[in-house]
Order: sequence, then C-alpha cells, then structure tokens
Amino acid sequence: MDQKLLQVHIIQNPSEFKQLEDAFWIAYDDPAQRDQLWLEWLKYFSTQDKQNDRIVLHSYLRWYTQLTWQKWQLLKRVEIVDAFERQIWLAIQLGFDPIDKLLSYCIQWSNTDEESMELFSFCKKSLLESSAYLGEINGKVYTIKDIVTRMNNKKMDSFGRSQLYKELVNFVGVPTAYQAVVQHFPFFSSEECVNNFIDVVTFFQDTKKNDLPDILLHLEHDDWYELLEKDQERVVQELKNSGQADIVLTPHEFSNQPISDVFPKTTEIIQEVATPKKPNFLNQLQTNKTPLAWMQSDEGKSAFLTWAQDKDKKQAKQSVAKELKKQMLQLTEEHIQKLLDLDTWFQSQGYTEPDLIFFDETTTSFQWNI
Repeated sequence: MDQKLLQVHIIQNPSEFKQLEDAFWIAYDDPAQRDQLWLEWLKYFSTQDKQNDRIVLHSYLRWYTQLTWQKWQLLKRVEIVDAFERQIWLAIQLGFDPIDKLLSYCIQWSNTDEESMELFSFCKKSLLESSAYLGEINGKVYTIKDIVTRMNNKKMDSFGRSQLYKELVNFVGVPTAYQAVVQHFPFFSSEECVNNFIDVVTFFQDTKKNDLPDILLHLEHDDWYELLEKDQERVVQELKNSGQADIVLTPHEFSNQPISDVFPKTTEIIQEVATPKKPNFLNQLQTNKTPLAWMQSDEGKSAFLTWAQDKDKKQAKQSVAKELKKQMLQLTEEHIQKLLDLDTWFQSQGYTEPDLIFFDETTTSFQWNI
C-alpha cells in the first residue's frame, strides 16, 4: 500500500492526485487494506474540525466516505451520526441513499423503537445543523446548515430557489484539473445529485421521530402489508379458517396496534405471520467483505432469486448492478471475469438484459453498462 494514503495531507498537483487515486482503488479491492485505511482515517477525521475538511474534500474525505458507507451495517451509532454530519454531500454523489441506509440500519440493529428514534433524532440534528463544507462562490463559503436555512425561508421566491439550485449544482464533482483522473464520480448527474440532496434534507425536515416506528414497521413487514392490500378478503378468511387470528386489521390500523393484540394465539404464530419471508438482498450485498462473495454460494444465489421473485427482471438486475458498481468502480481483471460469469448465471435464470458490463472499443476496456 502507498504509505501516502495513510498520511492525510494536502495533495499538491494532479500527478500526485492520480497516483493516490489509483493507489486507493487498488487498496479498496483488498479487505485488509480497506479496513486499515478506514481505521486510520477514522482516527484522523475524528480529531478534525469539519470546516477543515475542505482541504481534503475531493481526496481523503471522498475516499473515507466511500469506505464508511460501503461498510455501513458494521458501523457504531456514533459513526453513523458523524457520517450524517460530515459525509452526506459526498455520500450522495457516490451513489448512496442516506435515507435507505439509516432505515435499514435501524431495522437490523435497533432492539426497540426508542433506540431507532434516538438514532434518527441524532442524525437529523447532525445533518440539519451541519457545518460541513459544500463549496465556495466569490469567496463565500457554503455549508449544509447555510443551505438548510435558505430552504426554510418561506419568503424565498422561484428565482431564489433557482439560484440555490444552480449554486448546489456548481458544488457537485471534483475540480476540473482532477476530472480526467476520477472515474464514476459523481455517480449520478449533477442535477440528480442536487435533487437527491434536497430530498434527503426535506425528509428529515418533515419527519418527526415519532413517525419512525410506523415507517420501519411498513418497511420491515412489507410482504405482510402487500398481502393485506392486494387480497384482504382472502387473507381474512384464511387466517380465520386456520384459527391463527380472531381479527385482521388494515395496514394503517395494524401499524398502530401491538403485534400481540393482532395475533393473540402464540408467539410462534406471531413470528410466522409477521416476520418478512424475503431477505433484504441489497442490504446483504452492502455487508459483504468482498463484492461478489454472495455468488460463490448456493445460499447467496437463492437469496437473490427469493428477493427478486416478484420484481421486474430488468429492474432487479439493474438494482444489483448499481450496488456492485459502488463496490467495484475500478474494474480489475478478476472483477471482469467474475462479472462475466455472473452474467452467464443471470441469463440462465431468465435475467437476460441488460448485460452488467460491456467492452468499449474506444477505450479498449470493459465498462459498467449502467
């Protein structure tokens, strides 16, 4: 590993930037080096004022953000809160969905509604009051808190909103001198990045912590809610015939009732009916030590097929491709061979389009097809 990666410093020129950018992605493909880098950068950034991040925004902080959000489900709560305060702007540009990340973390690791609500409250406060640097225009520095304050201005007219939008678009990406070096960043177009950022801020502004249990319940038990909404009468009759429940509530009523009141028979029945049957396959991808570990086992392939069984085949494959792309922005020979093998398996299961990667004759290299 290039030792300069471990020593956070101001990069002086495009040549050094390219050297370290390449070194980072080589290290990124090695789980041990990846963890070493993340721990070293965690120590560094935990001692730094967030306003100082601007000097390493497009280098070390971007790399640190990539590692942090890639290993999201393994983070401590304090690290989650810090990521919302310091890294949201970069995380969105890297293709991550902060709302989905937070909610999935709550579902997986919170034992009570109170724990989820507490984490949500901390993340909300850290984001909306964040002093994280976004950019600079005519010598004026803009932070997330500055943007939130302007968004809250009810007197802002359409021209003001348009100006705010244009300013945010200018902050997307890396400086012109580095654009040829940094690949696949931003992950979305500048306009999409800004829209996603505004959506995240709006979500936290509009959502109260007491709303969270209902939101998580619907996400965690999405199969059950779909069942009720699609075929309520059949579900009612089947449950009554089997003696598993004396009543069946609508999804809205269900979300406001203790689960033991809805299914009063036994704990086993409660678990059988209320526990989601499909694994959240995309969340599993995010916790893999290596990007394509899941396809090496029958269990991993089965998990994909179960998750995707009621989804559009093209959209399901694209969702997996987008998640894999976040973990493998730089395609190595090993990645290419495994992705070609994966495409062959997808096709054998009826997931024919689109191909995950393609050979670009202009660059004489394989590229992501999304």
